[in-house]
Amino acid sequence: MKLLIVSRRLNLEQSAPKCNLHLALALSAKGVEVHILTSLVTEEARLLIDKSKVRIHPVHKVFAQKFIAPASLSIIAMLIKNKICAEAVLGNGYTIGTDISWCHFPRLAYIKKLQQIGLHYFARLKFEGLIEKYIFASSRALLAPSNIVANDLRKVYNLNNKEIIILPHGVDTHYYKPLSEQQRKEIKRKLGFPDKVIILFVGADPIFKGLYVLLKCLAYSNIKREFGVIALGFKPSLAFIDLINKLGLKNIVQLLGITNYKKLRLYYQAADIIALPSFYESFGLVILEGMACGAVPLVSKYAGVSEIIEDEGFIIDPLNRYSIEYALEEVVNLNKHQRLKARIKAEKYSWLNIAQTFISNVKHRFS
Repeated sequence: MKLLIVSRRLNLEQSAPKCNLHLALALSAKGVEVHILTSLVTEEARLLIDKSKVRIHPVHKVFAQKFIAPASLSIIAMLIKNKICAEAVLGNGYTIGTDISWCHFPRLAYIKKLQQIGLHYFARLKFEGLIEKYIFASSRALLAPSNIVANDLRKVYNLNNKEIIILPHGVDTHYYKPLSEQQRKEIKRKLGFPDKVIILFVGADPIFKGLYVLLKCLAYSNIKREFGVIALGFKPSLAFIDLINKLGLKNIVQLLGITNYKKLRLYYQAADIIALPSFYESFGLVILEGMACGAVPLVSKYAGVSEIIEDEGFIIDPLNRYSIEYALEEVVNLNKHQRLKARIKAEKYSWLNIAQTFISNVKHRFS
């Protein structure tokens, strides 16, 4: 099978580009001839590609700009598909009329959730969502990372007539792996939480992704001093810092800003809990990465990744404070066995396994 993947960029920092890269590498390892049309390949991504048989078709970044891409990349992808005789094109919401569109972040569903909880959104997001709706409608099939996304595609996007394939995101279990207990204790000591249960939050929006709700519940818990919270992925505002002080969590919460994927792995490995109390999440790749490092998941029921969580983690309702408070009481008593179960579950979602699922669901439809 020959497959052309259209990805505006390839890197190890952002969820969709990272997923495109790792799926391509895993499919290639499984014997699929994989080509990627992209405008940017970071040095780290290039090192991985050079060790594989994946072939890159570079395009100038002008043609990959967000609002130009649907026209330009669609034409270029079709030309390359015909040239290499590919059976299918896998787009990522930027190409019209492709065989498969991977629906990483359904904007209209995100907007709907923002409206439900009374949060503001930019008009540009609505415009992007309408373009996205047209792109999805023009695709032969859709790839959804969770049933949550599949249901949104049917109900919010009115795509009941489309074939929707469920394909969870995967994780690089060779890169993301646990440390020994001695190594973990040393990192926790350096972080200033030697005897605490560390909760790690990774996300760009601390409000919508539920960090504020989690901290508020923690502030009023009688066991709050058992925890240390590390928050990454966003630049904290003065108002947010002030909020933490008012909640009495100054010595419990560390806001460490934006970091790279190499440093992030260390935080995953040190964490006892990887938390995603989001009000909406198409999947939640950080949860799988944390689990692969041995962190136990604390996940919102509105996150797609919650669909794979069983007794190795905790599912909460961020709209229900008692749900969060109960989970916090439970996680205080974590043990090594729970961390091992999280790792074992993550191994089931290695990119090689996800690639095999992709092949099983897609190959017979387009070959």
